[in-house]
Amino acid sequence: MPLVVAPIGKAFKVVKILCDCSQKRDLELANVVVGTEITVVEKECYSVICLVGDISIIIDSEVATKILVA
Repeated sequence: MPLVVAPIGKAFKVVKILCDCSQKRDLELANVVVGTEITVVEKECYSVICLVGDISIIIDSEVATKILVA
């Protein structure tokens, strides 16, 4: 399922990233890669706040639709 529709508070693993190269590189710098555990903390109009390990990051909702989790 896309990260943008994942329920709040439940941990998921990233299974696929469908972004273009530049967005994918930015996600890699934030440690969002295939196999990483990610938890949605809060959803706002145009962004999703997530925990990746101990780090909190904000992901644009357009990009969050391209991150598939299971």
